[in-house]
Amino acid sequence: MKRLCFTGAVALAAALLAGCAHDVHTTFPGSGAAVPTGGVVVRLTDASYNVTVVVNGQLVADRRHTGRVVVDCVPAGRAVVEVSLGGARETRHDIKREIWVEPGRRTTVPVAGPEMTTAQGVYAGLSTLGIWLVYAALLL
Repeated sequence: MKRLCFTGAVALAAALLAGCAHDVHTTFPGSGAAVPTGGVVVRLTDASYNVTVVVNGQLVADRRHTGRVVVDCVPAGRAVVEVSLGGARETRHDIKREIWVEPGRRTTVPVAGPEMTTAQGVYAGLSTLGIWLVYAALLL
């Protein structure tokens, strides 16, 4: 019985951690040239599913569940940052900003995260209820 409870607790912890948003760290593609580089940090106010980030026409993050994308080795100077996020149970946002990347520094691009839709609220409520029921079953 103890082994079953331990196995259930490990499975529950793994399921909860798998659903958490994680920061994305990446390097700008083709940044091997000897030009001064900086970094770009796309920071969402709330984590979102399906976050896609394009810097200067180069895809750097594709459909990730995150609240923060860090892109290093971006060529210094003018950069165009495009961010798409949301969909499914979240409101969809698409933004495009021009920024200036300074050599040796990271430039932060703040982006408003998606708002919760009614469907997402119902899903979150049912998920929480389900987690509590599984937890209660493990304690019994």
